Amino acid sequence: MPGFQNWNSMGIYQRSLAGFDVETIIDSRLLPGTCMNCHSFSRNNPDNMVLHLRESYGGTILFTGGNLEKLNTRTEKMFASAAFPYWHPSGKYIVFSVNRVNQIFHATGPHRATALDLKSDIVLYDIEKREMIIPPGLSGADKFETFPCFSPDGKKLYYCSADSVRMPAGFDSIKYSLCSVSFDEKTGEFSNETDTLISSSRTGKSISIPRVSPDGKY
Repeated sequence: MPGFQNWNSMGIYQRSLAGFDVETIIDSRLLPGTCMNCHSFSRNNPDNMVLHLRESYGGTILFTGGNLEKLNTRTEKMFASAAFPYWHPSGKYIVFSVNRVNQIFHATGPHRATALDLKSDIVLYDIEKREMIIPPGLSGADKFETFPCFSPDGKKLYYCSADSVRMPAGFDSIKYSLCSVSFDEKTGEFSNETDTLISSSRTGKSISIPRVSPDGKY
């Protein structure tokens, strides 16, 4: 069966590295018609977890401080709910991308199906204030911003960015650069200045899902 037909048949599991025993955290059979692959832990600590659900039982499940709650992360100023999460190392914030995702099927050529963003932005959730923050420099119609992650010290946010193009017509030409922006933990604000670390226009290649090693060296 093609992979795109199995989006609602999945689960999240944990495995013991000592004995390789596998334990189910959540299975989509409990929530029929739901996609549940976007999950993240705060500094790999299972005591603080966020899980995003799509479709039938859509919403964001937040587990922190022993409390479990379901959040509606979409505000009046957002075109979709938050997804693709990453925790700030302080545990005070979670950064998300907001993606309007579509899937196209090709009648000819080497590709059968392509999942793509029609538009995407980056937002920040303040856990203590229960507030969704939309940074002006990381949202807007002129760029596609996605796949955010914080540096281990929490002072930088790394993400992918591409010039906005008409989709799906431009799906085979869009390329993402690796960018960064400074973040102030005390104020919960990002700098207005962003840096392009690896430019897709120079390399001719595209960046996807950047990650920083725990020691910050790689």
